[in-house]
Amino acid sequence: MDGNRTVIKSLSMISIIAMISKFFGLGREVAIASTFGASADADIFLIALMIPMSLFGIAFSVFARTIVPVKAKLYTNYGNREVRDFFVSIFTVVFGFAFLITLFVYFGAPWLTKILVPGFEEQYFNQTVKAIKIVSPGIIFFAISALLSGMLHSYNSFFYPAIKSIPFNLVIIIGLIFIGDRHGLEASVMIIVLALCFQFLVQLPGVKSILDINNINFSLHSGVKEAFLLAFPLILSVMSVELKIVIDRVFASTLAEGSISALNYAKRLRLLPIGIIATPIATVFFPRLSESIANKNMKSFSNYFTQAFNLAIFLLTPIMVGLIILRFEIVEVLFKRGAFDTQAVALTSSALLFYAPSIVSLGLKNLFERTFTSVNLTMKLSKISFVAITLNVFLNYVLISFMEHNGIALATTISNFIAVFLLFKTLQNNVSNITSNCKNIFKIVIMSSIMGVFVYVLNSIKEPLWGQWTVLDWFILLLLITIGGAIYTLLGYIFKCKEIEYFFRIVKDKLFSGG
Repeated sequence: MDGNRTVIKSLSMISIIAMISKFFGLGREVAIASTFGASADADIFLIALMIPMSLFGIAFSVFARTIVPVKAKLYTNYGNREVRDFFVSIFTVVFGFAFLITLFVYFGAPWLTKILVPGFEEQYFNQTVKAIKIVSPGIIFFAISALLSGMLHSYNSFFYPAIKSIPFNLVIIIGLIFIGDRHGLEASVMIIVLALCFQFLVQLPGVKSILDINNINFSLHSGVKEAFLLAFPLILSVMSVELKIVIDRVFASTLAEGSISALNYAKRLRLLPIGIIATPIATVFFPRLSESIANKNMKSFSNYFTQAFNLAIFLLTPIMVGLIILRFEIVEVLFKRGAFDTQAVALTSSALLFYAPSIVSLGLKNLFERTFTSVNLTMKLSKISFVAITLNVFLNYVLISFMEHNGIALATTISNFIAVFLLFKTLQNNVSNITSNCKNIFKIVIMSSIMGVFVYVLNSIKEPLWGQWTVLDWFILLLLITIGGAIYTLLGYIFKCKEIEYFFRIVKDKLFSGG
């Protein structure tokens, strides 16, 4: 019971902070859209944002994730002193690698640009090269920030890693508002580096008791080697996903101007519930899964996984349905201002229609990645990822010819569903007591469908009022979302879903327990 209460408290805290963070994240996307619209400058800015955070930085995020199971094993077998030595060693290694990659990105900027956006004209090509060079030092800040998050997660400390995105988004929002329009694209890219620096600095108070910076040395701890062995196939897996994003951009760069931006805005909206719901679930349960494996308690492992799996499906499915139905209204309310015109709304909302169905599978994939890491199945995870990306590239080639940028979104959705199916079957074959509750999933689908019908009908009768006043549009959209949520909650009680009880325990714990 105490363990469940701790999970509930941690999950509620992370979810609330994630909601605030994603609110500012949306503000960041709105600021980008308002400053650049769906234009070539927007595409270049987004590529600059991708370099430290996705293309190279993601490898450090994945490597930092392996700290959790390695720390659990070291702590169980040797105690806290050994863990502290491990942390010092891994900090030195990560900083060194990040510095070398920064040099590679800076001097290899023209080569990277040819790969990322082969369809760009010479003017835009040269601007992209400059942007990549400017943003390259941000890789170091991102790498250390990811490492500190992994250290804190391993001690079930989630506050500082959860809030790090808030200053990151705030710096970009404020910077674009006051600098973007006045000083141009290069100054806007510099803001990204400053934002990444703040993301690193905000976590320093959290690690002062577990990372002894004054004891930095160049000896290689055995735990670092173990982390690398665990991380290598996992990095290949996640890098294949990032490679897929690059390939998507390559395909999109051959389409009409603004296609990259439209796909990005739609993808960001799809990722919003992932960040608020799926990532907190995976983050909170990951240390528990790793500790269960370290203690050889497979029953506990199975219970934690099933709890997380069911909760993710229960919360993400209705959001998926709502996003499909209200896609146009959401895009218009959030982004239609400044350079983001009616055409940009149409491009983005159509892409969102085909991205939205992947919300559930993407959320579950988030959980599976951490689960496979905890049970040392990262090589199998990487193989499945390569199967998925191969399928995705093939579908891109087939669908883009008659669906344009929407084909890229649909290809992503199909490949994600197949990847999650393969991941679940692989986990079943390697870990006992992992089962799917088809009856429970069927109930969730029925509940979400009923909710969807109500929201669709209400949305269709709002037309005379829509578009008259921005504040009224916001009110109508929030009202539709609230009604949909209330209907789904009521159906959860009627269908007697265990997840609705668990969800309200989270809310009750945060609102009424005083902590």
